Amino acid sequence: MLGGAVETCAGPAGRWSCRASCGIRDDFKRVLRQDPCAVCPEPGDTVDHIEPRSRGGRSRVDNLTGMCLEHNREKDDETLLRWLLNRRVGSI
Repeated sequence: MLGGAVETCAGPAGRWSCRASCGIRDDFKRVLRQDPCAVCPEPGDTVDHIEPRSRGGRSRVDNLTGMCLEHNREKDDETLLRWLLNRRVGSI
């Protein structure tokens, strides 16, 4: 994990809790909790910023998606689209 930039909002065993500085409202988290991971069929047990906050992304519902913890950590502070494209190219 580079620089600890992953925004996780999942507590132990998938119980949702959030750091005070995260800024994601509880109603958004309730909706995202039902989303699968944006990458795989696993439950989206963390909330990910599509455009990371470190790159100017905001904690708004249109910039959030559910993501499993493994992929959230792997993505780190990259944008979702760039990370997905890099993964795809790397697997060819």
